Amino acid sequence: MKRFLQRIFAILLCLLLAFSAVMIPLPAAAAEDEAEADADAEVEAEAEDEDEAETSENEEEAAELSGQERGQVTVRFIDPTGETELTLDFGGVLTIEDGPEIEGYTFRGWQDAWGRWELRESLHVWEDTAYYAVYAMALGKNPKHEPYLYLDAEGAFHPNDPMSRRIAARIIYRLLDTKLVGDGVFLDVEKNDSCRKAVATLKSLGALSGSRFYPDDTITRRELFEILSHFFPIPRENPAFTDLSRDDPSYPAFALAVEQGWIEGDEADADREITRIEAAHIFNLVQGRRGDSAERMEVVGTITDVSRMNPWFWDVAEAVISHSYETDDEGEHWTKSEAIPRHEPGMYFDGVKLRAADEKGSAIVDGWFKGVYFSESGTVSSGMPELDELLWDVLEKTIDPETMDREAMLEALYLYTVNGFSYSRESKHEYGDTGWEAAEAYDMLTNRRGNCYGYAAVFGCLAREIGCDVTVYSGKIKSEYGPIPHSWVEINLDGELRLFDPEMEMSTQYIGYLRFFNQELEETYKVFDYQHK
Repeated sequence: MKRFLQRIFAILLCLLLAFSAVMIPLPAAAAEDEAEADADAEVEAEAEDEDEAETSENEEEAAELSGQERGQVTVRFIDPTGETELTLDFGGVLTIEDGPEIEGYTFRGWQDAWGRWELRESLHVWEDTAYYAVYAMALGKNPKHEPYLYLDAEGAFHPNDPMSRRIAARIIYRLLDTKLVGDGVFLDVEKNDSCRKAVATLKSLGALSGSRFYPDDTITRRELFEILSHFFPIPRENPAFTDLSRDDPSYPAFALAVEQGWIEGDEADADREITRIEAAHIFNLVQGRRGDSAERMEVVGTITDVSRMNPWFWDVAEAVISHSYETDDEGEHWTKSEAIPRHEPGMYFDGVKLRAADEKGSAIVDGWFKGVYFSESGTVSSGMPELDELLWDVLEKTIDPETMDREAMLEALYLYTVNGFSYSRESKHEYGDTGWEAAEAYDMLTNRRGNCYGYAAVFGCLAREIGCDVTVYSGKIKSEYGPIPHSWVEINLDGELRLFDPEMEMSTQYIGYLRFFNQELEETYKVFDYQHK
């Protein structure tokens, strides 16, 4: 029995060994598969961990940049009076308002930390931000409007003369609400130059730059607007110009000029030189000065070379006349002014030239008065520039208004006409003809000879230049042969008509001089009168 059990145990052991030999590879394959599955799971887990880490890192970075960690952002506004801090939701809308008012200064705008202007009125904010207020010294607005441009000794403004950079700088400096004197230096501005204080201060304030100022050059629109732009808020409008691109460095200055109303239209004309009258118009707009709204000439007087019909007449009056004022819905009303003399209607002599005033005392400029043309400067003119040059040359060589009275000047010009030409027979003008004087005078002065029409024309034109009310006649006078064509001059002196006949004087000078100079006008001298146009 025992041996039988030993055999059974041996058989089972053999079977177990055989079975083990066959089954050994199977668990190894499963382990391998399981290992691979575990590895894949581990990779996936690592990937998930990496994704989660990356997501967490991005979220942390975004939170750090935007403040999303707390769901809000902070905006700081920093100005000379202090700092204001606002807290907004992430991506919230920020409304930007002007900085606080500071006496003596103008708020120009906000800049970010990189010095960029923030021109938007509102924007979405995604990160903590800081804005810094920029101020400029204010241009003063004195309740008593003081002159900043001036008339000459004859009361003339010279509206079309160029505005120099020197005078422009002095005006802007006087408009500044400060007594500050800067330390800016220009190589071409001496210490005793009238504009030194102005340009030194403007350079210190950043409105001027460079090593040279060129004070005697005429200022252009570009140069003036660039200087003024340093004292005004940054423009928000973007007007289009036909001759100036938005990439031009001067574009912001011209955008400001449009926004402030200094210029109109779509042409910048940036390099055009500015005249005195245009400068007065711009500087008045800069200061908010508008002239007397009732346009009362009695508060101004007579500006001898600017007519009240000129659209910028009141700009000139504002610039040259000291006055106090009040304002209402209708505009500015002058309450007190240091008016210049106002001339009575008619022609008058200013000591050098003949001028004229209308019924309100306004100068006649570029217009006619009683058959006499008055130029753009408000002085009598022949209407022929080339003749005017010849007449002025004679006046300069013949008379001295500072030492001679009007009768002495008349006599000198009369004798110049009598003795300065030779007689020649020329064509005659019809009885009563007018409008020929300028051409006759020009021919006479050019050719140095002529007949009675030339003599009368030259003396008549010269007499007008020194302020006389002159009529040159093409008429007839009595003679032993009957009425003959002749030309002479009549001048109204102190309300009395006086006779001047230079050709007759020349032809009878052997009898004696001045027989036909400033004589009473006898009715028998001329055949009969006619209406002179």
